[in-house]
Formats: sequence, C-alpha cells, structure tokens
Amino acid sequence: MDINFPQLWDNIVLFVIIAFFIEMALSSLLSIGYVQNLLRSSEANVKNIIVLIVAFGLCMKIPKLRILLGTKGIPSTIHLVISALVLSKIVDFFSNMKNK
Repeated sequence: MDINFPQLWDNIVLFVIIAFFIEMALSSLLSIGYVQNLLRSSEANVKNIIVLIVAFGLCMKIPKLRILLGTKGIPSTIHLVISALVLSKIVDFFSNMKNK
C-alpha cells in the first residue's frame, strides 16, 4: 500500500474543516427549543446517529472526501467506512471541546 503523504495531509485538513461545520450545524439545530423537548432523554444518541449518517452521505457523494485518497489496495467499501468513522470522530472531538 503506497501512501501519498501530502495528499493524506490535505485530506486530514479537509476532514477537520468539514467536521467543524457539521458540529456547528448540528449544535445549532439541536439547540432549538422544540427539538430539545422532543429529544430530552437521548439527545447524545440522536446526535451521534445524525453525525454518522451525514458523514457516510458526504463520504459517499464526494469522492475526494476519503481519508486515504490516492492509496492502492484498499477496497472502496472499507475505504468509505474508515473515512466516515474518522470524520464522525473528528466531529465528536469538536463537540467535546465545545462542551468543556
């Protein structure tokens, strides 16, 4: 497996930027009073599910949004799963930083 490190660095920076925007968008959506009343007991679970769905959707629709773009020997399905999980963990990191 050949890793193109400059491309990997560009992809990580892109993931951080997109994760920041996903976190801000979901935080603003979930801060609406009506939505808070609906999700009172399981807001964190619903937010994590939404983040995973958005991450998979973005990684599936935007081919350049793959963390290991340019590497060979990785099946596309595994590549998609790894990219979406990394993106969702970066969103979770921003969420934890914001809440502290």
